[in-house]
Amino acid sequence: PFHAAGALRRAPQLLDPAESHGLEPGSEPWTTSRLLRAELRVRLGDRSRADLLLAGAGDALERTAAPPRQWINLALTALSIGDIDPQRWVRLLRDQFVRIQPAASRLQFAEGFARVPQIAAAGGRDLAEQLMSFLVEERFRTWETLAEQDRQIQTLALIELTRVAGHLDTAG
Repeated sequence: PFHAAGALRRAPQLLDPAESHGLEPGSEPWTTSRLLRAELRVRLGDRSRADLLLAGAGDALERTAAPPRQWINLALTALSIGDIDPQRWVRLLRDQFVRIQPAASRLQFAEGFARVPQIAAAGGRDLAEQLMSFLVEERFRTWETLAEQDRQIQTLALIELTRVAGHLDTAG
């Protein structure tokens, strides 16, 4: 959408029609729209509105018993905009990755790590390292059963998670 685009002031014009179609709160399109709007608010300097959008999205996901994919997207968005409590979101990622079965498919949901800056807070980095260890363990357990494309996706996701955890020397 507008992650790399320059026209942020025009972005609401793109999001407003999507939301005016009566999207069901907690649905994937509604959640995606809210998360994009939260990113936009941060980029435009309105952090408090972004926090409200994230909280509202989390409430809706909880009410609708959303699948892990949506929770992971919420956590990655919060981390990508520099939430002040990265530990909360890394814990949520870990909890949601555990819900994904079969285990071999977990890393495909981690493609959003590319949007997340390195976690500065030590506690957040520790949790990111734990998440990375968990995913690496799963990767090696299932590696032989994966197609080459799935192996490449897992490798790229782990490289990004390694960077996020602050291991820039081993990320590439």
